Amino acid sequence: MLAIIQCTIFCLPLLSKNVKIKICRTITLPVVLYVCGTWSLTLRGECGLRVLENRTLRRIFGPKRDEVTRE
Repeated sequence: MLAIIQCTIFCLPLLSKNVKIKICRTITLPVVLYVCGTWSLTLRGECGLRVLENRTLRRIFGPKRDEVTRE
């Protein structure tokens, strides 16, 4: 469910990046952290949370490109 919401909200070109970041901070992260509250946080779980955050930011800002080669 969360992945569907992320894909639809963060892929909309009508919303500015600032609005998308506010949505991420106020909705996505609190929901994920609430669910993770019952886990015993391991290194693998911490890595998974970091991956989720990086994916979300990549959807908001797009892929990083090298300014010289444009790749």
